[in-house]
Amino acid sequence: MEQKLVQHRRISINLHAKQLLEMIKRFFSTSAIRRAAVPPPESADVVVVGAGAIGCSIANFLLEMQPKLNVVVVEKDLNYKIASSVLSVGSIRQQFSEPVNIAISQFGVEFIRELAHDPETDVQFDEGGYLFLAQNKGKKQLEENVRLQQSLGSHVVHYGGHNGELSTKFPWLQTEDIEQSAFGLKDEGWFDPYTLTTALRRKAQDKGAIFMQGCVEEIGKKAEHVIISNTTNNNNNASIKIKCNNALVNAAGCWSSQLLSKMVGIDSDKANDLLPVHPRKRFVFVVHCPDKSLISPPVPLLVCPSGAYIRREGLPDRNLFLVGGMENAAGIDCNSNGTADELFVEHDHFENHLWPSIAYRIPAFENCKVKSSWCGYYDYNTVDQNGLLGKIFDDIPLYVATGFSGHGIQQSPAVGRGIAELILNNNQYQTLDLNDLNASRLQEGRYVIEKNIV
Repeated sequence: MEQKLVQHRRISINLHAKQLLEMIKRFFSTSAIRRAAVPPPESADVVVVGAGAIGCSIANFLLEMQPKLNVVVVEKDLNYKIASSVLSVGSIRQQFSEPVNIAISQFGVEFIRELAHDPETDVQFDEGGYLFLAQNKGKKQLEENVRLQQSLGSHVVHYGGHNGELSTKFPWLQTEDIEQSAFGLKDEGWFDPYTLTTALRRKAQDKGAIFMQGCVEEIGKKAEHVIISNTTNNNNNASIKIKCNNALVNAAGCWSSQLLSKMVGIDSDKANDLLPVHPRKRFVFVVHCPDKSLISPPVPLLVCPSGAYIRREGLPDRNLFLVGGMENAAGIDCNSNGTADELFVEHDHFENHLWPSIAYRIPAFENCKVKSSWCGYYDYNTVDQNGLLGKIFDDIPLYVATGFSGHGIQQSPAVGRGIAELILNNNQYQTLDLNDLNASRLQEGRYVIEKNIV
């Protein structure tokens, strides 16, 4: 198979040049530049560390609920060169095994759909659906998952296995070893993660949030202040100290445990115990397959029993697909330091693991060509691979929103609203009850085990 492997930072290969130009013009408008250049404040009602989709969503909902708040968002990578949010595949699904994750997605898809209807925030939502396949070993669990999803109002159906509707619905699919399947008829698909992240950022900025580029060097013992260095908002480049009047939020993604270790009295071992979240690399390959049978019916986001996934990218007649997964099966699923120089693609992963898996499942992929590739970090919760939300100390106004292990971009709308509610309503959720994801659960030995991991 001929390959051309080019690592790149992905904005979106869906964007046409005109759309991209207009997006850049809006983002770097006079008002945005003016806000970026304001001098650093001495204090803020809420300081959010992390300007990925989660952090921007928190800032947006805080100011939507209380417009007079002073909110500062601190980010070391405001250009998003290695940000997990914009390097994700950008997808959303209802097919989870935990009720809280389903509820989060039900809110998230409506939020994303609303953005997609606005030309200024069009996230290019493609409601292509997820298709999960199960062999005999996973059949019972998949059926349990679907019963739960349907009971909660999700539009998920079974197409059976080899002897069911599956082969008729997707004739290009090899189904001989498949016993059951589940397909999302609506409210599932994919979108442009860069546009979602920057749309949330612009919404927060338009409401008055101040975004600062810099690195957190110290967090006060009671989360009463942060000391920031290398800030572009400070002309003399000296460290600055910001007083946190009401709350400090750790939304630093895969770097959140490292950030917690900056707190006075917390070393790296203690930080890892309280917040076991680490960077783990995930690879994405953009593949061209010329077979016209894949145009209709088009390929949804297909999750194979092997752990590989594939979905179309753009219109079906482009014959482009995103392929990823199987890091664990390949023995390369290990913690990283989270630096830029670690973000290189291991090309053998496609050749040795992903390609055999997808070519077995979709024989047309025996003839395909890798056009490009990239990798990014998951904020991987090493204990139960689910989000960690809320306070980790009862008497300290330090909130966390991290550890989503690949679900963060799709869960950002609901999580942003939830954390804002906790801060503004005496640590109580007002809409969705997200208490199952309380960060304190790990210290209590209470784990949330998601059985539909991609």
